[in-house]
This record gives sequence, structure tokens and C-alpha cells, in this order.
Amino acid sequence: MSEPERGRADRPALLRRGLRLEYLTVGWNIAEGLIAVTAALVAGSVALLGFGIDSFVESASGLILIWRLVAERRATDPERIERIERRAERLVAVSLAGLAAFVAADAVRTLVRPELR
Repeated sequence: MSEPERGRADRPALLRRGLRLEYLTVGWNIAEGLIAVTAALVAGSVALLGFGIDSFVESASGLILIWRLVAERRATDPERIERIERRAERLVAVSLAGLAAFVAADAVRTLVRPELR
């Protein structure tokens, strides 16, 4: 069996493994986010709050990847799989760009009006 044929044969098992890892990652990030945000509110820590919010953004990215992997398991058309891949890449990029914008805006606000902290 050639390498590409073996890769196609292993694909369902690899998709199942990828999904298990993503479920674990999303669960971990949600727990991490809840703990960090709770601790941030108790301690009044902006840095800890940012860490917690980042965990939720990572969870959103993980959910997008779960959607992508599930869609690939159901799809049979290679073109459809490619469209799903591109859409997932864009959605993850938007979520991470949103996080970057939030961090940048918060940094500028802190620099301009430090008394707000």
C-alpha cells in the first residue's frame, strides 16, 4: 500500500483521535477560564482576568476545530472538505484577531488613563 493510500485508510482513526484531543482541550480551557476569571474577580487582578478571557477564546477556537473535524468525518467530497477547512481557518483567525484587538485596546486605555486601573 502506498503512503497516500495508507494515509487515507488511517484518516478515520486520526479524525477520532483529533476529536478526542479537541474535546479534552476545550474542557480544560473552559475549566481554566472559569477558575481564572473567578480568581481575578476575587483578587481584582486584570492580568488574571486577561488569562481567563484568553482561555475562553482558545475554547472558541477549539469548538471551531471540533466542528471542522466532525464535518470532515461526515463529508465525502474533497472539495467540500477543503471549503470547510478554509472556513475553519478564517473563523479561528477572527477569534484570535478579536483577542489581539481586546488586548491592544486595553493596553492603550491603560496607558492613556492609568487611573482607571
